[in-house]
Amino acid sequence: MKIAFLPNWCKYLSIALFVAAFFVDYTESIKAFTAGYNAALNSNYHLSAPPTITTWKTVMSDLFIFLSMMVYIFSKDKTDDEYINNMRGKALLVALLVTIVVTFIFYVFEKNIDGLTVVLIQFLLYIVLFQVMKFVLRVRVEGIDEEENV
Repeated sequence: MKIAFLPNWCKYLSIALFVAAFFVDYTESIKAFTAGYNAALNSNYHLSAPPTITTWKTVMSDLFIFLSMMVYIFSKDKTDDEYINNMRGKALLVALLVTIVVTFIFYVFEKNIDGLTVVLIQFLLYIVLFQVMKFVLRVRVEGIDEEENV
């Protein structure tokens, strides 16, 4: 079955979008941390939990992080064949199973888990697994080529 993917250049676009969105999210988190820290220093009581500050920048950066990971996942590789598609399926299956286990563990211990966090964990795990599988394949192929040349 042939799956329609985005062109390869979309991977580079998604990486740039991810870095920009992550930087915006990181700077907003630093601002929220310093605001909570300064509020705790100026008060006579100890805060049990830092205040959660959600701004439109954090929401939009989370959305762009999600979209950039989706674009990266659905972009073609330079060499896209049946074996690569098979590796995509295996990586997706392992990522799904690990995400189910991690979600269960979070639910047992924390009782509060965000749906976007679960999806981002699954996307990140899929990307890491797929890249590791491609690296192992490349090492095997290069090792076979070197043995044939000897």
